[in-house]
Order: sequence, then structure tokens, then C-alpha cells
Amino acid sequence: MGRTHKRILISSLVFLLIIGIGLAFWSFSVGNRNRIMFQNEEYLAELTSQRASSINSMMDENVHFIQVTANLYGESLSSPEADVSLIRRYEDSTAFEMLRFIDMNGDNYTSQGVAANLSDRDYFQAGTRGESGVTYVSQSRVTGQKQIGFYAPVYYGGEIVGVMVGFYGEDYIQRMLGYRLFGYDGEGWLCMSDGTVIGSTFEKDPENFLEFLTSAQRCTEGEAATIAQALSEANSVSFTYFENGQVATAYIEPLLEDGWMLIRSFPPAASAGILSKANREGSKLLLTLIALFALFISALVVFFLTERRRAKAANKKANDISVGVVNIFEKFAVLDLVSEEWVYIEGTPDDKQLPNAGKFEEFYTSFLSRVPDEGQKKEVEAFIQPRHLANALKSTNTASIRVHAPYKGADLWYIQLHCH
Repeated sequence: MGRTHKRILISSLVFLLIIGIGLAFWSFSVGNRNRIMFQNEEYLAELTSQRASSINSMMDENVHFIQVTANLYGESLSSPEADVSLIRRYEDSTAFEMLRFIDMNGDNYTSQGVAANLSDRDYFQAGTRGESGVTYVSQSRVTGQKQIGFYAPVYYGGEIVGVMVGFYGEDYIQRMLGYRLFGYDGEGWLCMSDGTVIGSTFEKDPENFLEFLTSAQRCTEGEAATIAQALSEANSVSFTYFENGQVATAYIEPLLEDGWMLIRSFPPAASAGILSKANREGSKLLLTLIALFALFISALVVFFLTERRRAKAANKKANDISVGVVNIFEKFAVLDLVSEEWVYIEGTPDDKQLPNAGKFEEFYTSFLSRVPDEGQKKEVEAFIQPRHLANALKSTNTASIRVHAPYKGADLWYIQLHCH
């Protein structure tokens, strides 16, 4: 293989190595991003599921608490009329932020007295039917805020005389939904099946979660429709949306309360931080590969320089030999044992019909025709065969033979071969 072919091969290998490093890093980055996104989805799903279980337990406990409070209040009454002092006492000792008693007329009694009429509220109507449960109030007629309420009927003398309701305000809901992840504040929503936001971690709650998604191009209408279906059918589902130019991963988990859904999103800043950290590791890998590549290139440069010096030295040696041979011998020809071609570089053939260069067979035939002795002709014929010469010159740089033939009044030739 010639030097040009070697250089092309090495250059091709270097080029392929560069492409390979680039493709490897690109594959690492894409795979790493997908792996982190999938990991975040699984992690968020598990966290949301655990928090949903916790909220379900909290709701069950609060329904039980309001039932106990309603029973104690009913047993403490001396008449079926509302007792504001009892309401105040139980409000101070209960876990609820606000405690209300609603009589059968729908009048709402706080610890300060009558505040409003709530006869149209669904939870009041359910309580008068003897039901207990959880309710959502979009705007309190007393505080003007959103509230989550827990209600139970109040009995006196074996008959329902009103409904006891314990409320939590917006701050409580926000604390219930808030969480931190990897040092970042997460986003959370408590929604109804139509997307109505009961509460969130935002300073000002969006009115509807689906409208929140479609606004500011956080997701397409098609994606929002898929999420709306998951909400209406109370399905657990993972999805993504854009927030401040970054991708947020979110998860929906239904609660035991009919039509209530917990939604949590993996903080986009946390995702970006994790991905950035992973990419830094990838960058370290790339730098390592670049360093190894630089070492490889340096080794190639050293190899090329060494080969070049060696080739120069070999060429100089061959040139010195050629000059010496030309000074000693009258004629000097070069034989290529691979292509089996020859060329005179000093003097001309004695056979005027023989050109200065050509196929070795022509030289071989012409040369043998001038050896008169048949015995020596066979010796010379065997000696100058290309295969014989190749074998003879494997272990030495020089091979020679004396030939008896008429030449310029003499009968002796001396042939010497040098290997290069």
C-alpha cells in the first residue's frame, strides 16, 4: 500500500472517529433527556399518588371530626335553638378554622351570631337529609373566600335541628397542596371534574385548570381535550405542558371525593436543573473523548513525522547507493519485483532492439541470449527470475553473480543487485 493510500485511510479513520464521537454525544444527550423525563414522570406519579392518599385520609378524618362535633353540640343543647356560646366553645377547641351551625331555616350561625342565610347551599340540603360529607364553596357569604367544608347533621331529641359545618379557607388549601422538590417549589391544583379550580399553590388561583393550560399556549387544544377527558372520567394520567419556555411534567390523580382531582406538576426549573447536571456529566464525557482524540491525533502526528524521517533516511541511503553503483558500474537498471518491470537509469541496453524500459520478460530474454554457455545460462536464468530474486533478497540487501560472455573484447560480466 502506497503512502497516499495510507494517508487517505488514516484521514478517513480520523473523520469517522470525529463523526462517531459526535453521534455518541448526540445519542447520549437525547437518551439522557428522555430518561430524565421518564424518571420525572414516574417520580411525580408516585408522589402525587401518595399525596392523594394523604388527602383522602385527611378528608375522612375531618368528616369524622365534624360528625363527632355535631353529636357533642346536639347533646349539649338545652333546646333546638342555636347556641352561639357553644359554637364559640367548639370552634376554639376544634381543628377547623371556622365552625358554623345552620338551623332548619337556613340561617347560618357563627361564633358571633347570625351571618347569612344558606338555605340554598347543597351541603345544607344534604345535611338536613341526614347526610355527612365534603363540600366546596366558591365564595363564602361570610368571608368572600373559597372554602372547603365538612358537614354533618345535628340531632336534638332524635330529630335533625340543623347542620354543623367546619370550614378551611384558601390559606389552608394552599398549604395542603404546596410542596418542594429538589429545592424548588412545586405547583399543585385541587380541581373538580370540569376543571374548576378549588385551590392551588398560586397566589391567585386560576378559575379553571383547562383554561389555564390553553392560555399562553401552554398546550394545544387537542392536548387540553385529552386532559379534560381524563378529568371527567377520573383517570390517572401523566402529561406535559410549557411554563415560562420550559417543559413541565404533570400528573392527575383522582380523589375519593366524587369529581375531585389532585394535579401536581414537576417544577420546570427542577427538571432543567436535573437535565443541566446530567448534561454536565455528558460534557465531561465529551471532553474526555476529545482529550483521548487529541492524544490519538498527537500519536498520529508523531507517527507521520517518524515515518517521514525514516523515509527520508531510506531515500538518502538509496540515493547514496545508486550514486556509488553508477560510479562503479557502467550500466545500472532498476527492477520492480512487484510489477516485474525494469528501467535503465544509467547507460543503455547493449541490445539495440531493447528499449530503456519495459516488461522484465523482454530484458530477461535479451540478456539470456547473450550468455553462450548453456550451463551458465541455466544458472543465470534461475538467478534473475523475479521470484528467486525476491527470496534471495529477503535476508540481505545485496546479491551478485559473475557471467562469462563476450563484452567489449572481454569475456566476463559482473552483475550486482541491491535491494531497496
